[in-house]
Amino acid sequence: MEEQLEETAVVVADLFNKMETSVTAYGPGAVKVHRRVDGTAFFPGGIGLWRGLEPQGVAPFHFPRRPIMILGHNFDKVAGLEASWVRRIEVMGGATWLILLRYLETAKVDKLECFFTNVFVGLQAVKSTGKVTAGEEYFQQCRAFLHKQIARVKPRLVATLGKYAEEQYLLSGCGTPHVALVHPMYPFTLGRDGEKCAAIIVSEAAKLRKALDAPTS
Repeated sequence: MEEQLEETAVVVADLFNKMETSVTAYGPGAVKVHRRVDGTAFFPGGIGLWRGLEPQGVAPFHFPRRPIMILGHNFDKVAGLEASWVRRIEVMGGATWLILLRYLETAKVDKLECFFTNVFVGLQAVKSTGKVTAGEEYFQQCRAFLHKQIARVKPRLVATLGKYAEEQYLLSGCGTPHVALVHPMYPFTLGRDGEKCAAIIVSEAAKLRKALDAPTS
């Protein structure tokens, strides 16, 4: 008998409760997210599900069954989250969203079948890119929470964005099949409408599609 779909609100509330008890070693380099964005946003800055390009887009009533987990590095810096509060949606004109959406569209992946989240659940204090400056306890707690996210969400595939997310995913020991994608920031720096950028988007989308189409045991 097919498993019944759960309500999105129930799953997301459970994830936040698990995060609250699992990750406690925040500090100057990894600041806790105290408030979510109403619209589309990566977890934990939002609910991690696609809600469109407008503020306060309608959230899906049911959480997707066996979604594709899009695993980023961290949500943003503190100022970035504050800017998202003002807009009531994650700032979606940046490199990550612009190129990530092209990855998904080229791979013919429905955004409603994705759960967008991060391996690190804290905000960086002053910059959104680069390694998180935090203690080993925080890193271990985030990896342990990643296990709990995967157990709760039950993704059929994890797509890591960039080397840091892949590194932490491999260190976590999670057993879900994964595919390592180039972080969208890189092709963006080459010029989002240029030939090199377009070639990378096609290549990464093909990797994602191949991983999704691979037979499962």
